[in-house]
Amino acid sequence: MCYQLEELYSKCRCVYYIHAIDKCAAYNQPGHAVQKRTILTGYACSLHSSSYAGDENTATVEDNVLVDDDTASIFSEISASSTNLTFPDDAKQEAADRLLHELLNEFSIRHLWPQIVRICRIKPVAVRVIVRYLYRLSRDLKTRASSRLDKDAARFVGASRLSVAERIIECHVNELRGLDDMERFVKKQATLDIAIQETDEKDDFDTDDKEIIYEHVQQFIFEGAPFESFVLSLKLFVARDPGRTSATTGCIRQSFNRLALWYWRTPKLEHQTRLSWSCASITAWNCSTIISNGHS
Repeated sequence: MCYQLEELYSKCRCVYYIHAIDKCAAYNQPGHAVQKRTILTGYACSLHSSSYAGDENTATVEDNVLVDDDTASIFSEISASSTNLTFPDDAKQEAADRLLHELLNEFSIRHLWPQIVRICRIKPVAVRVIVRYLYRLSRDLKTRASSRLDKDAARFVGASRLSVAERIIECHVNELRGLDDMERFVKKQATLDIAIQETDEKDDFDTDDKEIIYEHVQQFIFEGAPFESFVLSLKLFVARDPGRTSATTGCIRQSFNRLALWYWRTPKLEHQTRLSWSCASITAWNCSTIISNGHS
């Protein structure tokens, strides 16, 4: 079923905003209609506000806002003369779901989430890391906000950060380690703490109860400098992984040892043979000796 939401001023019924069509698989097929839903917002448009000046203190509630059929809609019960839209809880959850979906599938970061969860090893640390980076994103969005809607978007990201972080981890739960890895994890924890340590800041994200129409804020969240900084921060976190750094250092050390042994080895004469071997108990340790041909 395709839906289209229209927002009308509650008093004069002039159009406030017409949303894009929420398309289903049958969109644009013969005989398939778009179901329209109407909600009332604000009071009166600028053209008619003077006509209703005497009624500003009179609240009006519209019972019948369904346009085309009697099919239930989450928007059909919404109507009030208010400058702020009020949505049911499932509308707020829908916005959080769509934010999660975009974060999981965004091309530039979708490959980073499993790596971050793997680096953190256990769920509490992974939650803390992702929450912290989402907090930074919301803070940067708030700094860059130039309108009330932009500020609402920043608050929305901040208020959703915990639930979004937990659900990202649920999608990559196989990357978490068991309790038998705790000993190695404790050694790595100090490095992780340095990577994510910040001074605690008081914010009003968790106390915000504004509802968000996701289509209004999606572009502001994902198409600006704050999100680019968010992506870069996640990439730097993955790049600073102590395990990855240790493995790289080990490979470099092994290559250097082999080069050094080859360069400084004793030259052999024509009647001599060189024997080389490796010690299994010592990583990347190669030995060699020279014996004369015909001698044991």
